[in-house]
Amino acid sequence: MLAQPPEGDLYTGAGGRSALRRERYSHPDDSEYTRQLRPGSTDQVYRMYVKSTSNNTLITLTDPEGNALKGGSASGGTVGFKGVARSGYEAGYQCALRIFSRIGELKKTVNPALGDLKIELLFNGMLGQGREAVYRALMTQDGEHVRNLVCRVTDTSRIRVGGTRPKKRRIL
Repeated sequence: MLAQPPEGDLYTGAGGRSALRRERYSHPDDSEYTRQLRPGSTDQVYRMYVKSTSNNTLITLTDPEGNALKGGSASGGTVGFKGVARSGYEAGYQCALRIFSRIGELKKTVNPALGDLKIELLFNGMLGQGREAVYRALMTQDGEHVRNLVCRVTDTSRIRVGGTRPKKRRIL
């Protein structure tokens, strides 16, 4: 008979689940280093999530704890574009400008005693023109006050290797 590893072993945690598997598939946001840029740093790191799909661009601004801020989200539909226009470059650009104005308001209300305001930019999705539009908006004069606050840019898009067969391409 084979010996069972003790409960709480390096390879198995509570319930016998593998800790290695949990580490291997963990999301980049789960890292203990993502929350704080430097040990002992008092900087407040807000996050700007940019999800770009073939149909829309979604941008969400969260506080250091990960909670979405009031008025801190924008999409192609909320900035006035309907239907197919939501997936366009201009819709993504307008979303970025709306979030930049929200960051400007946030900059005025944040307490400097708690540390500097920093923005971590997280891109998700390889499709859509919105991703490029947000990047270009950040590089323009409109995004200059936000560009100075950006401390890290991360791409959280999943890279598929093999996998299941994709849906048949739609022909219009």
